[in-house]
Amino acid sequence: ENMTSKNTDNKKRPEPSSSSDTQTPANKKRALKRERQAHRKHFDEVLRGKYIWNKLRTLTRKNDAEEVKTHMAELMQLFTGKLGEVALQHDASRIVQAMIKYGSEDQDAIMLDELLSSFVAMSKSTYAHFVCLKLLAKRENDLTAQAKIYKTLKGNVVRLATHAVASRVLEYAMTNLEKKYVKLLQREFYGNEFSIFDDDVTMASLEDILAKNSEKKDNIKHHVEKVLLKAVEKEGVHYAFFQSLLWEYTRLFDEISKDIISGVADHAIHLLSTRNGALALCKLIGHGSAKDRKRMVKSLKGYTVSTLTHSHGYLALLKLLQVTDDTVLLQKNLLAEITNADTDEDLMSLALDNKGSKLFFLLLCPDSQSIFYEDEIDVVLKHENPDTSKKSDIIRRAELLQFLQPTLIEFCQKEENLVKLLTSHFGSKVLLEIFSKFGDDSMSTKLVSAILASSEMFEDSNACRTVQKLIKMKFESNDDTSSSFASKLAEKFNNRLVSNIGASSRGAFVLTALMKCNDCDTVKSELLRDKELLLKKSKDAKYAKGYEVLLELLNEDDEAKDKVAPLKEKATVVATPRRRTRSTSMESSTDDESVNSLYSAGGTPLRRSARKATKNKSYKY
Repeated sequence: ENMTSKNTDNKKRPEPSSSSDTQTPANKKRALKRERQAHRKHFDEVLRGKYIWNKLRTLTRKNDAEEVKTHMAELMQLFTGKLGEVALQHDASRIVQAMIKYGSEDQDAIMLDELLSSFVAMSKSTYAHFVCLKLLAKRENDLTAQAKIYKTLKGNVVRLATHAVASRVLEYAMTNLEKKYVKLLQREFYGNEFSIFDDDVTMASLEDILAKNSEKKDNIKHHVEKVLLKAVEKEGVHYAFFQSLLWEYTRLFDEISKDIISGVADHAIHLLSTRNGALALCKLIGHGSAKDRKRMVKSLKGYTVSTLTHSHGYLALLKLLQVTDDTVLLQKNLLAEITNADTDEDLMSLALDNKGSKLFFLLLCPDSQSIFYEDEIDVVLKHENPDTSKKSDIIRRAELLQFLQPTLIEFCQKEENLVKLLTSHFGSKVLLEIFSKFGDDSMSTKLVSAILASSEMFEDSNACRTVQKLIKMKFESNDDTSSSFASKLAEKFNNRLVSNIGASSRGAFVLTALMKCNDCDTVKSELLRDKELLLKKSKDAKYAKGYEVLLELLNEDDEAKDKVAPLKEKATVVATPRRRTRSTSMESSTDDESVNSLYSAGGTPLRRSARKATKNKSYKY
């Protein structure tokens, strides 16, 4: 211990260094930065504002309203008349955002008038544009403020739309302002002369302007193309206002600029965010070259399933499948995502989805008018440019379907998949089309097993309708595949048709379809045997329409069996000359009636006991 104390005592403490030596490199850097900032405008106010802003953030967590008012009053005193200049400073823009967030109504009105004077300049600033977004968000329900914002934006729309940063502010404004202001602002895309001197909302759309100013169509087209190309250069393809303008351009002008198609091709995935963008992309696909379509396919690679299940995006992908001649490109980049999946989740999600199922309908039954809506037929199935594709639609679809065929057949060989398809509205339709195209004995067996495995299958309306259609396929088209399904179903449920299938009124409709099938003769006899049970179920069921139809068919069959076929040649009775007897002579009409009374309605002779009614009448032949 003494040794350690001696060692510590012998150590000399370092002498304090001079003031110049205390400045480390980091401290020197801070000092230089502070000295540089000191030359900025409003440096002292910003420094004090930062301190208050930091305290304001802390106090708001405790919901201290009085302290917030105090700090806001001090900030307003510091920055009133300087907000526009302060907001443009990168380290002070957050202070202005906080003032907008926590300001009172009176303070908001003062800040709005002051900030709108430099709104366009702030919109182009990397930091200050957040102040503009904050201002628009807080004033989106204030009609008076919206009118002032509209006047500020008027005449600057094209400049903001073609700026990399300001386009974000314009997008937010076009989304949240009233529709009448949005329509008026959109007219600047067609030419400044249509908006600067006129605020007529009835002449806001491009279609109305072209109808009234047909002589200016070429000038308007040139101006719109110029705006679109600038927006593409600034990567503004994903904005809704750009996509709406692009849709108007592709819809109203016959000739589409190749530069626009080429510029948008690599950004195809971004156009799917809105319906207008998806419709515009379909037009560009139809008018584009093979190289342009190849770039669009590359842009959508990896997004096949998400695009097909998207509310608007599926249109563009179906259009690519409809007009692209390079089917190998489609198979490798788009359809391979479905076929190479480790599980059936993606394929199942497509089959059960309203939009995703259109992929299978396009390839399996493209001519079915009941599946595709009118707008889908106009956008997807019709060719805008006859020279777009050299292959016929039939050959192109056959090549794509051949690529998907093994996957679809394997998918329909699993019972759990078949149960989900049968009980789904859209999945059942897909199953019917797959079965009609690729159905065989093996698939029929799997279908029957899937139906047998699910105890509540015949309680489901979709499943019952689908099973009826599968049974009727043979009845209507005389196809061997469907005939095997009907016979296999009847064989599997033999001696339990009523107890299993006929357990519900919906199942009774299935029994009716089986009874009408020519390959299921045993079904009739079994149903006639269990007719009493069907009558009981019909009385007990809440909804008995299916039982009523089935029993009516059974009763018709019973009546047909009970009827005895009439004799081929009815024996004619020849009356012999009558002798005169004591009995009173009878009229010939009475004789005929008496003779007929010896026979039943079916033509068979009556027994002796049945002739007592004619006992008192004598006939001589």
